[in-house]
Amino acid sequence: MFAKRQPKVPAAQDYLDLIIADSAALFESGNARVAAEPELFARWKELHEKIRERLKNDLEVPMVCIFELEELQIRLLPDHRILSKAWSVRASYLSIVSKELAQKYAEMGPPDLKNPQPAEIPLIRSDMEDLVSGLHWWYVSAFRKENSLRRLKCALLWATLAGLCLCVGATAILAFDSAPGEFLNVMSPVEMIFYVLYAGFLGAVTSTIRRIQPVAEEPIATSDPLIKTTVIEQGHVGVYLSISLGAVFALVLYLVLATGVNLSIGPSTPKFRAVPPGQLCPDCTIYRFFLGLFPASPVDFAKLLVWAFVAGFSERLVPDMLDRFGKAK
Repeated sequence: MFAKRQPKVPAAQDYLDLIIADSAALFESGNARVAAEPELFARWKELHEKIRERLKNDLEVPMVCIFELEELQIRLLPDHRILSKAWSVRASYLSIVSKELAQKYAEMGPPDLKNPQPAEIPLIRSDMEDLVSGLHWWYVSAFRKENSLRRLKCALLWATLAGLCLCVGATAILAFDSAPGEFLNVMSPVEMIFYVLYAGFLGAVTSTIRRIQPVAEEPIATSDPLIKTTVIEQGHVGVYLSISLGAVFALVLYLVLATGVNLSIGPSTPKFRAVPPGQLCPDCTIYRFFLGLFPASPVDFAKLLVWAFVAGFSERLVPDMLDRFGKAK
């Protein structure tokens, strides 16, 4: 009645299928490796049955189980199968790592796969085990990196949508309460500040996404995979702090522009108008302060939001401006 759900395997299903397909070589006649390593073969059979049982019940197969199964099969492969497997493993390794790591690997003098002697087979098998172990590290690191970046992007997306909904809601309320052309007349200081903060937040989010994209596209094998994934996962707090600072910088720039300080930014500087103190909340002193910081026209309001966005986007704009103020005599 219902279609059977696909097994929840955290890796490509084809990768797991290929590993299981390679296991046919273990049962070839004359495979002395299975007879010489009964404990390894027993562990392989146990793990193989465990994976099949979990797939049969549509359960998730842990990545470590898939990797362990592949490593066991490499140790149990017959000698005449080692060379072909070693070629493919070495090609995969060299296609993933950086040129520097590939050069270091070549300088170490890996075993020759063209005309190996029977005595060199154990060395080739050992080299292949090390390469496969390194590949597994990078595979896991790639998954962790993608998951970490995906969580960060989802958090930024939800925060952006939440702020957008608040802005749209506030705009709808103001538009309902105001006549055409009087949008700014009914806007309260709190709403004005919120628009400025959200513009700075959007600028910081845009800048962060632009910085994240090269990290997402950078090969995981250009450096130590554990260090790289740890830096990415632990860097979320720094990203959130940077975005928060973007909103704060937008507010600071808003106050600086409202003071009329000459920032040498030309005609794009928004102009502000004084609002009668008794127009909104005459008994609230904080309102009285911000009532004089309203843009003079919708065009100036648009300019203000643009500069708030730039303040969040460019991390050095406001700090450099404050440094100039501090050095001014």
